[in-house]
Amino acid sequence: MAEEKILQGLPVSGGVITGKVRVINDVRGIDDVQFGEILVVPKSHPNYAVGMMKAGGLICEEGGRLAHLCIVALEMGIPCMTQAKNAMKFMETGNIITLDANEGVVYAREQN
Repeated sequence: MAEEKILQGLPVSGGVITGKVRVINDVRGIDDVQFGEILVVPKSHPNYAVGMMKAGGLICEEGGRLAHLCIVALEMGIPCMTQAKNAMKFMETGNIITLDANEGVVYAREQN
């Protein structure tokens, strides 16, 4: 499978994970998170931390390294990047991506 770089952001908590995306527009969608999914959220909010118990990775469109979710991801050892502008525009729930939180890059997986 080929991969195409689709996003760049600020790395927060290192690691690389390939998995399904779960786009959450607001905290009401947190109950839909499935184990191992990569959460994509517009910005940090304390109530998103509940989903981190199941998440395999985290991508935030806005925020800095000291944003609440970024600190939670770092403490939990979950790959995380922030300042991924337009992440919610480029990804949909169910997409398969690779999050390289060491470099702050997201790759889309090309399905054959």
